[in-house]
Amino acid sequence: LKKLSNALAAREAINKSFSAYSNIYSVRAVREIYRSMDAEIEELASKARSFLKPREEEALNCMADFALQLIFLGHILDGMPAFKEFTKMKINLLLKHCVDQPWGFTYLFKLGMVLEQGKIGRLQSETHGGGVMPEDERVGKVIV
Repeated sequence: LKKLSNALAAREAINKSFSAYSNIYSVRAVREIYRSMDAEIEELASKARSFLKPREEEALNCMADFALQLIFLGHILDGMPAFKEFTKMKINLLLKHCVDQPWGFTYLFKLGMVLEQGKIGRLQSETHGGGVMPEDERVGKVIV
């Protein structure tokens, strides 16, 4: 994701430089990349929401799947600054949906414990060496 983020930043710089020369350069490609990434984020959030079942028992059975989708969204949040706000909004909506359920606070507490253990998914980072990084532990921040 870091390479993609750097490539998008370079492409943005090119867009700024060549935007006045529409006869030789089109910004349409970058817009399409952004639309594609937004759609990917939306799809991850939708998939995560599908694991939040109405009954607590069903939601708990799907917790690992929900957690993995949150981790995927966390990858985008941390690795792609251009999409940080949109991704953060989607994560917050997912967590709010949890809170709105009768079992929501208990679920989020358990989800936080599962993510803290680092058994679901791994974020690879040069500085953190894997596991869930502090910025991705939003569940605790929401509950507290």
